[in-house]
Amino acid sequence: MKQAAYKPVRGLARGLSVLAALNARAPGAWPLEELADELSLHRTTVKRLLETLVKEGWVTVLPMSRRYAVTSQVRALARGARDQDLVVVKAAPLLAEFTGDSHWPVIVATPDAEALVVRASTLRISAFVSRRDDVGLRLPLGGLRFNSFEPFAVAPQVLFERPRTARKN
Repeated sequence: MKQAAYKPVRGLARGLSVLAALNARAPGAWPLEELADELSLHRTTVKRLLETLVKEGWVTVLPMSRRYAVTSQVRALARGARDQDLVVVKAAPLLAEFTGDSHWPVIVATPDAEALVVRASTLRISAFVSRRDDVGLRLPLGGLRFNSFEPFAVAPQVLFERPRTARKN
């Protein structure tokens, strides 16, 4: 059975182009005219796209300069791409090997605003842990101990410490 070929939604493609351009500009924000020139779109089209993105919470207008910038909501789009995260891809075989040899679980977490988000874990293959669902867990920065230089003898107690406010995405 042949699937129907749908035409791309041009408005969506343009909106994503606006988000990509805003997100790529570091540091800071775009004035409307420069963004329209960059995207080779009419100023009115870009203005309508920006106003929609502002209304939906993806973009903000800086009040003093009338420039546009992405909000932290844009960062949430990448959360679903954990499998593509270079840290996870590179670390996964090493984590599995370590846990296979030592039986100790390992968690890799990366900063995300006010928390660390667990990106990879060997909890599911460790004999010492009953909880297996930590990927995606947000750990508040307050109260966490960073123990990469702790002696190995204290590592087990550190691995199992967790703030009470940890929550799943």
